[in-house]
Amino acid sequence: PGTNTLLLPMQQSLQVRGMTGSKKGSKKKKGGKKNKGAIKAQGAKGETEESASPLELTNTQHEEWVKFQQNIAVEGFETGQTTIVTKAAITGTKSRGGKRVRLQADKELMLSQKSSGRMANLGGGQFPPMRYSDEETERLLALAYAGIPARAGPRRSRHLKRMRIRAWTTRKIKAKEKAFKIAAHFRRMAKISRLAKEVKAIKASAPEVIGQDNDYQQVVLQNYLANMMGIETVKKEIEA
Repeated sequence: PGTNTLLLPMQQSLQVRGMTGSKKGSKKKKGGKKNKGAIKAQGAKGETEESASPLELTNTQHEEWVKFQQNIAVEGFETGQTTIVTKAAITGTKSRGGKRVRLQADKELMLSQKSSGRMANLGGGQFPPMRYSDEETERLLALAYAGIPARAGPRRSRHLKRMRIRAWTTRKIKAKEKAFKIAAHFRRMAKISRLAKEVKAIKASAPEVIGQDNDYQQVVLQNYLANMMGIETVKKEIEA
């Protein structure tokens, strides 16, 4: 009394697994395939003894919870309550699920709700079992379209917004072009002023350059005449 009977078979299984694991480790050191077969046979024997134990798996807390859910359940509504005691809940194990399990659950839900004549909540991409006739469909569509209010007229709010955006973009482009033109004007005027200053500087230094050129020409001419006079005197001396 006061203890959960769920712990007893779990402890036994852990002890059996520990014993088989230790034997497997000791046998593995010695080597040989026969030892591995013996270990598997011992493990299978332990599992059969565990399953054949007279102790039954019980979970009082889960059973009380299922009873409470059964008491508050309402017929005609599927709320996903746990109204059946399952072995997975008692042992604490969970199924991995997957696509096959989900499809099976959807199929069972569709069959159960089809037999009860209610709409099936199967998620997206699934059609409910209830069908309307063509006359009923036309009547419902006409009723739905009749509830749509008539259009009062074009508001053209989007058109006005597009016009504002277009005008703002045009002003931005024109401002950029104006800035480019102003910058080009200043570059052109700076080049013109630079050239004018260089020309003025050359004109200011022109007389000095002209004087130096004249002096150089005079020196070259004097050297030429001196050389010519010297050649004439030498010829006269040779003839004499």
